[in-house]
Amino acid sequence: MVPTLVRGILRIVAASSGLLLIFAVIYAMEGMTTRLPTTSFRELLVSVVCMVPWILLFCSGLHDLAQIAKRQWLFWVGSALVLVLVYYFDRNTSFQEMNKAAVPILACIFAILPHTFRRVAFLYSVVSVMFGLCGMLVLVYLIQMYFRGGSYTNRPIATLVFSFAISSIAAGVLSIRPRVHDSRGDDLITRGVDTGTA
Repeated sequence: MVPTLVRGILRIVAASSGLLLIFAVIYAMEGMTTRLPTTSFRELLVSVVCMVPWILLFCSGLHDLAQIAKRQWLFWVGSALVLVLVYYFDRNTSFQEMNKAAVPILACIFAILPHTFRRVAFLYSVVSVMFGLCGMLVLVYLIQMYFRGGSYTNRPIATLVFSFAISSIAAGVLSIRPRVHDSRGDDLITRGVDTGTA
């Protein structure tokens, strides 16, 4: 119960810090004077593909919290807040108006599918482990940069990067843990250790 609660909180922290970093990059790119030409559909497709993993990670944390509290409304209220958050950040981008309206909705629809259809609930664990691996790469980069004498000039960005790295790694580890316990339990049952009949 406690590991699930901690995992849910860590997933939300990792997703929040990651989303803030993504939008920081997008805002930084808004200042570029040269832009590559793109069609509306391609912009929509790329934006949704980039946004879905982050919203999935966020919803996986909400899924854990809703399971622990046994209150499904927590998941739906949290998902609505995520949608509002993405809309809030999207309003300052140069995306086409149709895409500003469509991207958050499409990303959230994909992200709530594992909660609605339990057969694909494993996607929450998969995305958490995937971000855990990304967090490891980010942490390795941070350590290398530290030993090379580099530093971030922007403290909030440094805090977000460090927060993402630590929380995503911890959430990834906690996402693997139940799978390892399940596989060990199945192995013991197969051998007749857990059945009491051995």
